[in-house]
Amino acid sequence: MKIIHCADIHLDSKLAALSHNKAILRRQEILNTFCNLIFEADKNGDGAVIVAGDLFESKFASPSTKSALINTFTAHQNVKIFILTGNHDESAFDDGFIKRLPPNVKLFSEGINRFDIDGVSFVGADLTTVSREQLKDIKWTPENYNILICHGDIGKNSFYGAIDLDMFFDKPIDYFALGHIHSYKKEGAGRGYAVYSGCLEPRGYDETGPKGFVWIDTSILDRSKSIRFVPYATRQVYSIRLDISDCASAADVIKKAASFIDGQSVTSLDLAEFYLTGEINEDCVFTTDQISQSLKPLLFDVKVKDLTKVKIDIEKIKNEISLKSQFVKTAEAKIKDAELLNRVLRYGLNALNGEEIDSL
Repeated sequence: MKIIHCADIHLDSKLAALSHNKAILRRQEILNTFCNLIFEADKNGDGAVIVAGDLFESKFASPSTKSALINTFTAHQNVKIFILTGNHDESAFDDGFIKRLPPNVKLFSEGINRFDIDGVSFVGADLTTVSREQLKDIKWTPENYNILICHGDIGKNSFYGAIDLDMFFDKPIDYFALGHIHSYKKEGAGRGYAVYSGCLEPRGYDETGPKGFVWIDTSILDRSKSIRFVPYATRQVYSIRLDISDCASAADVIKKAASFIDGQSVTSLDLAEFYLTGEINEDCVFTTDQISQSLKPLLFDVKVKDLTKVKIDIEKIKNEISLKSQFVKTAEAKIKDAELLNRVLRYGLNALNGEEIDSL
């Protein structure tokens, strides 16, 4: 059997980092990506799709989103769909929605649930209701391809889930499908691997790197070769540290940042957060809003954070008889945090020079 493992779809997220209109578009894109994944699984002859928790963002999933899922599941009944409820979405699975699910959808909610199909065992465990002893005592059929599905953190003292992989090294587990961590991650467990598929689509600026699903072929005996991560997201998020020490003006900063948007790695479909670093001259004046507004036509969305330090001869200014001198002396006396002091000095001196500034 060929199986797709995904997780952390978080349908109907608020997407607060985006503007209202872009958030609406992204919510629809995330739903479309998941529905397209089911369509392609059917088209490619994949036997099953695993959703290892957090299909929904919260209990406030919209009726239109739920209807789109029901229509997609019903249209592709050749694909068995195994859905484990996660810490975000359990209450979204109300009785009305569950009753509308077609027979090809198997829901793992409370306790331990098991389905055996064509020599493959799918075992889902809800970590909010299952004890460590119950997990350890799961009865496995060694000759089957055994899949355990959980949603939580790996680690004995983890904040949520506390999945201890040491419990499974002597078990005939071929694939441990995990959700909750939003990046792809793989490590040995049992006779196979414990794998986080990561989220299917990025939702915020902290979800950088490729996003997609894991494809599993149970007919390949070498477990290291039977699984493959497949990038699938419509958009990608990038975090870019940009040293602008060599920039003399806002135009130079914009040009240097724009050079990273090459249409190959970073494209106009993507989101990018630029962290401006380095030491700049006092007369290199810009605002983060000015830089971001100039870059917005090149990207789906952009954020800019200014972490630069200004080359200011503080001692020279302090020895002057001027308003600048009094400002620098007062700032140094009142502000002990070095990073905040640098920002206050830079913005304050720019303001005294008559330049436009951002808020602190």
